[in-house]
Amino acid sequence: PKLLKLLGVVNGLRVAALAFALVSLVAPIASVAGVVKHATLKWFVLLLSQIAKIATLAVLFTTVIMAVNNSCLNKVKARVNGAATTLAAAARIASPIAHGVVYSASLKLRQSQYPYRQFFVFLFVSASSVVLFLVASRLPKKLDQPPEENENEPTAGRGMGPPNDGESHSR
Repeated sequence: PKLLKLLGVVNGLRVAALAFALVSLVAPIASVAGVVKHATLKWFVLLLSQIAKIATLAVLFTTVIMAVNNSCLNKVKARVNGAATTLAAAARIASPIAHGVVYSASLKLRQSQYPYRQFFVFLFVSASSVVLFLVASRLPKKLDQPPEENENEPTAGRGMGPPNDGESHSR
């Protein structure tokens, strides 16, 4: 929360997307010959990678949720969140497929020509995060705050049904 207070939702999303692009490149370093030979160094790199990834994903998750909620009035928030959740689910289906294709293609490369082929899928993850950064760079700063609600407009659960002034209204 302190980081988001300092940066704002949109800048927090941008910074976290770039940070994840870098963090995603840490894990394959554990497979580099000089690192693999030293068990302590290998495990340090892996733990550092996972801690940084978890922290960065927490910021990304929080900023995306906040940006979605700040993008609309309360009366349509359920529909917007439903659409956002649907798109997120579609991405969770498409992403492993796309990354699996890249991983499979990297396995077919010759080790002699591409000695660091294990980096390819991580480079693809990093590139995906850079795309997220580019998309986030186009978001308006007004997503840092929720929109002002007009008190006169009816919202869900308020002003939508018959008046509740204590009198019985029949049709």
